[in-house]
Amino acid sequence: SEQRDQYLRGMVQQLKPDIEYELNHWKTTGNHRRVLLVVNSYDDVDTVRSVFQNDRGWTGRYKSLSREVSSNEDQYSRLLVESFYQDRAEVLIVPLLSVGRGYNILDEHGEALFGSVFFLVRPYPTPNDLNYLVQILHAYLPEYSRRVQGQDLFYDKAVNKLRQISSAKLESMYLKPDFWSILSSKEREIMGWYTFVPVWQMIGRLLRGGKDARAYFCDSKFNAKPAGNSEGYSMLEAWAAIMRKNKKDALFQSLYGPFSEAINKLNMGGNI
Repeated sequence: SEQRDQYLRGMVQQLKPDIEYELNHWKTTGNHRRVLLVVNSYDDVDTVRSVFQNDRGWTGRYKSLSREVSSNEDQYSRLLVESFYQDRAEVLIVPLLSVGRGYNILDEHGEALFGSVFFLVRPYPTPNDLNYLVQILHAYLPEYSRRVQGQDLFYDKAVNKLRQISSAKLESMYLKPDFWSILSSKEREIMGWYTFVPVWQMIGRLLRGGKDARAYFCDSKFNAKPAGNSEGYSMLEAWAAIMRKNKKDALFQSLYGPFSEAINKLNMGGNI
């Protein structure tokens, strides 16, 4: 919506000094690492891009990712993103799912090019992304199956009940873009996994070569509790709960240990 885009533009405008701070931080280390600005879609990329287009101080210093090769000077093709170190731009604006798993965005020494990442928008499936919503339904299947078994339903009655529950959930997710508030605690844990994984994969782009990374969660919705439920988890709290639940799992810790340690030190008492 236009109001959402306006909020996003306003936030990015206010974040410009923080982005400069991050760039200067890496320069002081003698390692000119760069900054990623992460949003949810290419439409969001264009919204953020417009904030920098009107600022002469940022001319030539930023690029926005495009699906294909573009003639616009401030756009950079996703097809060429692993060669971004050759560009003089210091900031790259990308959708979350565009350069996560499978991409190595390195510097000339084979180490992580980006040092800081700003997650500008809380990750969430769009209402019309049926592929994503069906994947979420698959994750709900064990819970829904237990619910059906608990009602002593069998054969066609069990299948019909399972179909009814699944269809109702799919419809509610499709019609309500921000459906975090209507999820149960168990469902928020499932959704937490689906939102955490791409975020961690994006952070992983910054860890190549054993490098450190600085991550910022800028959207206040990251720490927003479900409407009308002060006891419910925000998305950040859901991630922290998943980390705590698996803290004794050696394999889990080998994959997500750094994030687990960091998020459970995060003060989530106020706005992010």
